[in-house]
Amino acid sequence: MTGFRKSLTAAVSLVAAAAVIFIYRNHDPAETSWFPRCPSKLLTGYDCPGCGSQRALHALLNGDVGGVVSHNALLLPALVMIALIGAGNAIRERDNRLYRALTGSTACYITLGVIVVWTVVRNIFGW
Repeated sequence: MTGFRKSLTAAVSLVAAAAVIFIYRNHDPAETSWFPRCPSKLLTGYDCPGCGSQRALHALLNGDVGGVVSHNALLLPALVMIALIGAGNAIRERDNRLYRALTGSTACYITLGVIVVWTVVRNIFGW
């Protein structure tokens, strides 16, 4: 049963990812009202670290790297980090060093620091 659950989870995840990719590839969040808006921005007027990520994802899926950077420059490094953590998790049983390095307390503090600095800088300079 465990093998079946893993396969089912993987299949559902792939279908969900494909649906998200299809939606964000074909619909621009800047021009479509049914995409969710940032509650932090609505309440405070300030950009959160993720503000612009939906538009950046749309730009990325349409090959517009400049648009990605202009909407949310932190998205590309975040996607690389997520991919590395996923790769580290995939090889975790054979070699745990990559996964530990990317998910350990030092990496978490550095990531938190980058997010805080990014949030402050983007709101000061309007990025």
